[in-house]
Amino acid sequence: MMAGSVSISLDLELGWGAVGSGMWKSREADGMYDNVRPAISVLLNELDICEVTCTWAVVGGLIDTNPLDSVGHLGSQYKSDVVAFLKNSRESSRDARDIVESIRSKHVQHSFGTHSYSHLRFTDTENVWQVVAADVDHAVRVNRENEIDYEFLVCPENRVNHVEKLGKTGIKIVRANPKNSAPLNISRSAIRRLLGNIFRPIAAAEYTKLSENLMLLHSSELVDWGNNQAGIKRPLIERRIRKALSAASSGSDIHLWLHPYNLVETKGLLEYTTGLIREIASLRDSGKIEVRLPNKLPHR
Repeated sequence: MMAGSVSISLDLELGWGAVGSGMWKSREADGMYDNVRPAISVLLNELDICEVTCTWAVVGGLIDTNPLDSVGHLGSQYKSDVVAFLKNSRESSRDARDIVESIRSKHVQHSFGTHSYSHLRFTDTENVWQVVAADVDHAVRVNRENEIDYEFLVCPENRVNHVEKLGKTGIKIVRANPKNSAPLNISRSAIRRLLGNIFRPIAAAEYTKLSENLMLLHSSELVDWGNNQAGIKRPLIERRIRKALSAASSGSDIHLWLHPYNLVETKGLLEYTTGLIREIASLRDSGKIEVRLPNKLPHR
C-alpha cells in the first residue's frame, strides 16, 4: 500500500483579510498584526527543527511596493474599502515583506502560492470573472517580482468561482473546501456547524481536473477552533485532526490549512499547532506517512 501523506498550506493575509468586514481596525488596535510576527517565528522555528515544509499563500498586496496603483480593477465598494485600508492602516497590518523574507531565510525550503491580490471574494456579485482575472493577474505579477512561486491559488474564504477561466494566468492548482463540506452559499446555524464537526467524515485531499492545465484541490481540515465556542469546539477539532492523521497513516492524503493570525487570535492554537507539527514529523520519521507539498500529491 502506498503511504498516505500530510500537506499543509497557510493563508497569509494580515489586515487584507478583514478589509470587507472592517475588522482590521479592531484587530490592529488589539495589536494582532504586530503580535502575529513572533507567533510566525515560533512556528517557523518548529517547522525548521522538524523539517516540515508548507505552502504559504500570500495576498499580493502584502508584498507589492505600491498597492494603491493596482486596485483600479476592483468594484467601486470594495475598492473604496481597500483604499481606506491602505491609507489608514499601520504598515504592519498591510505589508508582510518582512514575514515573507523570514520564511525564505529558513533552513527548510517552503513553497509559496497566492491568496489573490486584494483578498476580494470571488463569489461577490460585483466580482465578475474579468475582475477576478485581473486580481489574479496582479497577484501572479507581484509573486514573480518577488521571485516566489505563484501556481498555487487559495481563493479568499475558499470561495471558488470563475477559476475555470484562470488557466492563462499561470495558476495550476486552486485549493477548495473539503469535498464533503456544505456549500458556502447555504447558511447554516451554529448548531448545524457544530454537528458537522461531529459527524462529517474526514475528507481525503483530492484533485479535480478543471482544464488541461488547471486542477482543483479539495482540502481536508482547517486547524482552528475560534474563541466564541472554544470550550465546546476545541475538543471536536482536535478529535478531527487526530482522525485525519490516522487516515493519513492508513494511506489517505490529508491537506490541512490554517491562518497565521489565528495563532494569535485563538487561545492555545499556537501551542497546539507546534505540537501538531511535531506529531506529523514523528509519523513521517516512523515511516507511517509522507510529508508533501499540496502540489505534489499523488494521483490515486
